[in-house]
Amino acid sequence: MKKTFKQIRRQFWEELKEFNPRLYKQGKRSRSQNDQVTDIRVDFCDFIERLRRDNEITESQAQRITL
Repeated sequence: MKKTFKQIRRQFWEELKEFNPRLYKQGKRSRSQNDQVTDIRVDFCDFIERLRRDNEITESQAQRITL
């Protein structure tokens, strides 16, 4: 279950590229969360919630991670 924030972010971008390439192209991986388009920010929150619900990350990680 131990994942670093870097691993979680990498997993998010990989899944976004696979499942929503159009949105992936709009993303700017070198930018902060608030510099991303709204759809990417929402997808990231949903992604984090899914990881937490599936016990892949802890509640504490879910509360602290940012894109």
